[in-house]
Amino acid sequence: MSYNKIGDLQAAQGQLTEALRSYRDGLTVTEQLAKTGPTNAAWQRDLLVSYDKVGDLLVAEGNTDEALRSYRDGLAVREQLAKADPTNAAWQRDLSVSYDKVGDLLVAEGNTDEALRSYRDGLAVREQLARADPTNERDLSVSYDKIGNLMVAEGNASEALRSYRAGLAVKEQLSRAGSTNAAWQHSLSVSYDRVGDLLVAEGNASEALRSYRAGLAVREQLAKADPTNPSWHHDLWVSYNKTGEMLVAQDKVDEALKSFRDGVAVGKQLVKIDPTNTRWRRDLWASYNKIGEMLVAQGKLDEALNSYRDGLAIAERLAADDPTDAERWRNFQFSIGRIGDLTISLVLARDFAMALEAADLIHSVSPDTVLLQMYRARALMFLGRVEEARTLYARYQREKNVQNWKPWVALVLEDFAALRKAGLAHPLMDEIEKRFRVGR
Repeated sequence: MSYNKIGDLQAAQGQLTEALRSYRDGLTVTEQLAKTGPTNAAWQRDLLVSYDKVGDLLVAEGNTDEALRSYRDGLAVREQLAKADPTNAAWQRDLSVSYDKVGDLLVAEGNTDEALRSYRDGLAVREQLARADPTNERDLSVSYDKIGNLMVAEGNASEALRSYRAGLAVKEQLSRAGSTNAAWQHSLSVSYDRVGDLLVAEGNASEALRSYRAGLAVREQLAKADPTNPSWHHDLWVSYNKTGEMLVAQDKVDEALKSFRDGVAVGKQLVKIDPTNTRWRRDLWASYNKIGEMLVAQGKLDEALNSYRDGLAIAERLAADDPTDAERWRNFQFSIGRIGDLTISLVLARDFAMALEAADLIHSVSPDTVLLQMYRARALMFLGRVEEARTLYARYQREKNVQNWKPWVALVLEDFAALRKAGLAHPLMDEIEKRFRVGR
């Protein structure tokens, strides 16, 4: 006991090597005691506790091979205790925990077949405990989730869905029985998401939507009950997005937009709380882009520009925070490209003023990108600001490799052809084409 207490303090202070030494010294003592008293249940339990403590420290050090041996030694002791007293629920529960520990390390080592056997052995124990006492059903759902996770990793979606649903049924029953424990409510929402994800993979969008909405309802309650918990609010954001995706799949675009926007409202609050959280900022950027794409599809181009503008602002700041991060740079360029595409949609919709606004926006954040000047020239031309447009078209006439290895002249001529095909023409287009031909 002294060795273990010292080890606990050392572990709490981060002195893992010293803690492991203390636990192993304690294990040596308990092994000797257990040999002298093989029928002494208290000593045998002290022995398995030592095996677990050593195993836990070895896991923390990344030594999974030795940790697995220690956990298996503890499992052997627990099997003997459970066999000697089958009516002792505590022994049986400890046995199921050992099966899980061994299974977790077997998964880490890639030994999924043995891991599955270990998880199923633990499940069998917990099923017996639940039949004897329904209050043990919470542990039963843990086994179902572990088996489901392993089946997902193995690509066995149907078995995974069956296991997740079994675990979900247990959690729903506990919730109906009045379980208000926040951790268990969160676990319930995770189960709804897992079931929903697998239903999406099966192409069952309607059932997936029901599952996501059930999880969303739980998370709304969690976030409402604890407004200061960022984890609950991030999960809520995830639920809004998952629900939105399924609504899109069912062509319920207005409902989907509302769900995405509800998610953005949560995301903005999270980023306000912690402006340094890069993951949240990136997620918010992605949400703005998603909303923008949907608004473009609906023809609500002015609203789409506002959404893309918000996303661009985030992408610009993220790229500025770390100019060496390639992903941030790609996201920044993606936002510029989205607004660039929107400029042509605005021109085709004859909203030339907003097209110029969009072109000026992306030019302001990337003034050295020559291609963006074409977007500006196009809008200026149709707004009647012909001299400004003429100047831009002429200024970059000799620029090569402006986009996809194409020179400025080729891109402008392609743009003019597309405009004419859409029923848009301007005398300046004829003038510029003649100028480019002479220039060649």
